[in-house]
Amino acid sequence: MIAFNHANLISLVQNRVLLSELEIGSIQLGKHYHCIDLFEINDIYVIDPEIEGYNFENSNKTIRERLTQLETLKGHIHLAGGLVCTVENQRITEFRFTKKYMEPVAHFTREDILKFHGEPDYELVDDELYGGFNYAIDSYILVYPGKKLNFHVHPDTGKLVEITTHSLDASTLRRR
Repeated sequence: MIAFNHANLISLVQNRVLLSELEIGSIQLGKHYHCIDLFEINDIYVIDPEIEGYNFENSNKTIRERLTQLETLKGHIHLAGGLVCTVENQRITEFRFTKKYMEPVAHFTREDILKFHGEPDYELVDDELYGGFNYAIDSYILVYPGKKLNFHVHPDTGKLVEITTHSLDASTLRRR
């Protein structure tokens, strides 16, 4: 996992730093994806418009080939420890924080998020739908589109489990 100042992520949750100012080691939104240490990369998924259907089959390409594809295509770079960086036009455009990256902020609750950021524009339910059956609620998502921040909280504990920085399509998830 990249060594970074955990206070930066804590400040993001506490609404004391803008997303555009957040730095995770050398990684920052808007920077060229070459700022990512190659030894931190677990996988790269490239979205190729030439491929129909499921678009994340990369097993026949090396990491070098996928990095070359990112020169012209959009994709997602998965890092050790649970950070995903979305790349578009060779720039990092979005983050998804999970697993070890969430450890410094996992104690924050839904109530903390509301205290720091106010009421969300809307709240969504992230649940698995298979064949029309709802199996489980993974999280409730507090959505702040103006800040490009989404806080995922555990349905039982109310604690923060994930942070995403992309626009969510409210039509694909149900509102809480």
